[in-house]
Amino acid sequence: MWDKWQETVVAAGDQYAKSPVFVEQYSQTSEEFEQVADWIAGWNEPPFDLYGRLRDVNHGARFVCTKAFGPLTRQWLDSNTELWFLNKHGMLKNNILDIGAGYGRLAVSASPYVKDYWCTDGVAVSQKACRMHVDAYVHRGNVHIVSPEELLEWKPKCELAINIHSWNECSFASIAAWLEILVQLKVPYLFTVSHGQLANNNAYICHQVGHPSFRPLLDEKYDLVEELTLGLSSHPYALWRAK
Repeated sequence: MWDKWQETVVAAGDQYAKSPVFVEQYSQTSEEFEQVADWIAGWNEPPFDLYGRLRDVNHGARFVCTKAFGPLTRQWLDSNTELWFLNKHGMLKNNILDIGAGYGRLAVSASPYVKDYWCTDGVAVSQKACRMHVDAYVHRGNVHIVSPEELLEWKPKCELAINIHSWNECSFASIAAWLEILVQLKVPYLFTVSHGQLANNNAYICHQVGHPSFRPLLDEKYDLVEELTLGLSSHPYALWRAK
């Protein structure tokens, strides 16, 4: 799977936002975009990503016109939803480790708020795309792209780890290995966003024969702080605290 996706990303060049390794773009209707945009417009504060409504259009992202904000991308809606959840729990001003960071979508949106933001990804071409994206849009010097090997060598001190959708594309054993790395790095909190919906009992499913749930791996090492159904496709957003 990863070899095929790497070929797709390489062929796409700087159009990485439309590659399936990073985002699936056309399953949501315009009405769903409107619903999430209306929810964000109802906050008592402005969106977190003030200037990125069309940022990823430059890199192949679909955009939809909404009443609340005009044209915007799914990526912008996702980033603001994720940042809202983190801010709700007082997590935005921390040092953050993003596992499976993809092309750096959330890193760019979060960079004005965090101390240091560390991006890592087990897919080599993702690291390259992330570096391109971050270099283009982040000028504060607080976003760092490292390989898993460099992560283990440098051992940055982070208060929060993030995994957004990528563990759904990994094996059970791979997810277990990442969780052991978080134990080694002594990261106290974990934020996850999973494919699927809790109501359909298909969230937290990993990519291997039988599609087992990786939720037991999380429950073994973490206590659940809060889990909410949010955003496009009503995915589960969860904050976990290490036991």
